[in-house]
Amino acid sequence: MQKTKIYVSLSGVEGFGIPLIEAMACGAVPVVSNIKAHAFVLQGKKAGYLVKDEKEMVKRVEELLNNEKLRKKMAREGRKLVEDKWTWKKVAERYESLVNDHF
Repeated sequence: MQKTKIYVSLSGVEGFGIPLIEAMACGAVPVVSNIKAHAFVLQGKKAGYLVKDEKEMVKRVEELLNNEKLRKKMAREGRKLVEDKWTWKKVAERYESLVNDHF
């Protein structure tokens, strides 16, 4: 995964986007289907692309392959997003806060 520059998934159903998070942690830019799980992970950040179909997916992958500056910028944004929101520690802190607020 650490040698991957682009993570591609046209999955129609995901419970949660752990592979997407792992890919961003390794520096890959996601080009993924626009489903709730993927959108939730990306949090509206410019760290990857949510695509509607195969045609758009190909266009975005080609764009990233042909624009290294853009790809690296998005990769950095993805890594920052993972560090800010999706490490096990950050997720555990949110769960702990949720539990403490309700019990």
